Amino acid sequence: MEGNTCYPEAELLVEAAKMLDVPEELIKEGLKVLEVDRHIVREEMDGAFYIWIAPLYASKRESSKKSSVSLTALA
Repeated sequence: MEGNTCYPEAELLVEAAKMLDVPEELIKEGLKVLEVDRHIVREEMDGAFYIWIAPLYASKRESSKKSSVSLTALA
């Protein structure tokens, strides 16, 4: 996957734990809180979970809807 709008959760856990020098479990708990508070979105794609910053996820969804409507209008 290309782009800067989301990050693979598995990689995020490893990298964040290294950067912050804390256990991955602590990062998982933090992500859960952020998801519950709707600051991030966790989405499964191609068998893996990705973490999105909520406003970027909303923007992606809106763009997808507009593209779908445009293509439908052309048919």
